[in-house]
Amino acid sequence: MKIKIITLLALFIGCISSCSDDGPIIGPDNPDGPFKKTVLLYMVAENNLSSAGYNNIENMMKGSNATNLKDKNVLIYFDPVDDTTDPEDEKYDPDKGKPTLLQLRLNNYSEVVLDTIQRFEEHNSASVEVLSKIISLMSQYESESYSLILWGHATNWFPSDFQSKFTVLNNERNSQVVNNDIPPLETYAYGDDNKRWLEIDELAEAIPDQLFDMILFDACYMGSVEVAYELRNKAKHFIAASSEIISFGFPYNRVMDYLLGTGSETDYRMICQEYYDYYNSMTGQYRSATIAWTRLDKMTDLATAVHNILASNQEAAKNVNLTPIQNFDRVSKRRVMRDLEQYIEAIAPASEYSVFQSVLEEVVPFEKHTDIFIDYAINRHCGLTIYPYYSYNYTINLDYQNLAWYKAVYK
Repeated sequence: MKIKIITLLALFIGCISSCSDDGPIIGPDNPDGPFKKTVLLYMVAENNLSSAGYNNIENMMKGSNATNLKDKNVLIYFDPVDDTTDPEDEKYDPDKGKPTLLQLRLNNYSEVVLDTIQRFEEHNSASVEVLSKIISLMSQYESESYSLILWGHATNWFPSDFQSKFTVLNNERNSQVVNNDIPPLETYAYGDDNKRWLEIDELAEAIPDQLFDMILFDACYMGSVEVAYELRNKAKHFIAASSEIISFGFPYNRVMDYLLGTGSETDYRMICQEYYDYYNSMTGQYRSATIAWTRLDKMTDLATAVHNILASNQEAAKNVNLTPIQNFDRVSKRRVMRDLEQYIEAIAPASEYSVFQSVLEEVVPFEKHTDIFIDYAINRHCGLTIYPYYSYNYTINLDYQNLAWYKAVYK
C-alpha cells in the first residue's frame, strides 16, 4: 500500500487535477463515482485557526489509505487567511488564500491524492449562501450517504452580538445574575470569516433536511440541547463537544477509519473514543476534552421530557441553586452552559428524573470527558449542556425565545 501525500504548499500554488474559478466541477462526471459515502469538511478558517486548518487537512490525508478510502469520497472546503506575499516576490501566488474546494480520493493506482476541484473568488464562508452552495456542489457527487463536518470557531447557540446582551431586563428575577462589569465574551456564533458569522438559525437554514447521516462539529461549545434541537431535522447523528475544543481539533489521522465507515454505532462511538484518547494521553492543560454522540432523531423525545418536568416544577426551576451544577463556560464568569442532566436532577422529583434519565440514555448513547478541562474540574458530563433560562434575566433571553428548543420546551 503506497500513500502519496501531496504537500499543501503545492496544493495552493498549482492545481493537481481539474481546477476552475467558479466554473463547473467534475463531480457528476467523476469516473470514480458513485460512492458509498461522501464526507464534506467545511472549514471556515479565515481567522486565527488558519494554520491549524492546514495541519488538520494533512492529518486527514495521513489517516486515509487504500482500504478506508475505497469507494469513498472526501471533499474539503477550505477558506484560509489570505497570506499572499508581495507581488514582486518570485513566490507570489495571487490564488493562495482563496476559498478552495478539494477532493481527497484514491487514484487509479490506489494512491491517496488531494485534488483541487475549484477555487472561488473571495467571499463570506460564514454565510447561508456559501454554505448552501458548497453543500449543493457536494450533492452532485452521487453517494449512498453523506456526512458533514463543520470546522472553525463557535459559541453554542449564542448570537454573534451577544456580548452586548448580558444586561439585566428588569429586577424581578435577578438573584443569580453575576455582575455586569465582566469583560465581554469572545463569541463567534459559528464561523468567523473576518468577523462575520452564521447564527444558529442561519446554519439550520443552510443545511437541507435529512441529507446527512451525521453532522460533526470540530468547533467549541456546540454540544448543547439548543444546537442539537435546532439541527434535529438535518441529520440522524450528531457529534460535538460541550466545552471548548483545543486548537489541534479532531485527530483526523486517528478517526478516518470511522468517519469513512458504514455509519454503525461502533463508528460513532469510536470517533468519540479516539478523540478522547488523543487528548487524555496529553499532559498539562492539553489534557482537556469533552465529546458525545447524540441521536438527533430522538431530540423530540428529549424536548418533551424536559418540557414536562419544567411545566410541573416551574418554581423549582426558577429557584434552583446553580452553584453546584457543572458549568462548561470557561471564557467568562457568567456560567451560562450547564450540564443538562445535573440541571434536571436539581429540579425534578426522583420519579420524574428517572423517566428523564431513560430518555437521555436513548438520546446520548455515548460520552467521554477528562476529569479536568484546562482550569476547572469536570464532575458531571451527560454530553449536552443547557442554558438555564429561568435562572437568568438577561436581555439575551429575548434571543433565546426565538430558538426552536425554547418553543418546544418552555411554551
